[in-house]
Amino acid sequence: METTAERDGEEWILNGHKEWVTNFLDADTVLTYAKTEPEEDAPHNISAFLVPTDAFEVDTVWETLGAWSVKSPRVALDDVRVPADRLVTKTRPTSSGEGSTSV
Repeated sequence: METTAERDGEEWILNGHKEWVTNFLDADTVLTYAKTEPEEDAPHNISAFLVPTDAFEVDTVWETLGAWSVKSPRVALDDVRVPADRLVTKTRPTSSGEGSTSV
């Protein structure tokens, strides 16, 4: 996983990309996973966010064999700011008690 999220006050700043996001072009919001803790904390360093699709830049829309009606693009996040309340879960609780032990 290459997507990261860094806390900045009441927001998270997301950077990275998602590939093969099925039906992305028809969605308003997508669930996006990002690293929020250091690599040495893996696998407990990943959190989930609800991100509006208009925050992403569409890089590539691939043609798919056998699933031509389902568009699955590669999309990018470049310093996208997401409100802190869009954090769905963390893979382990923080000292403040937010998050969960599983996603």
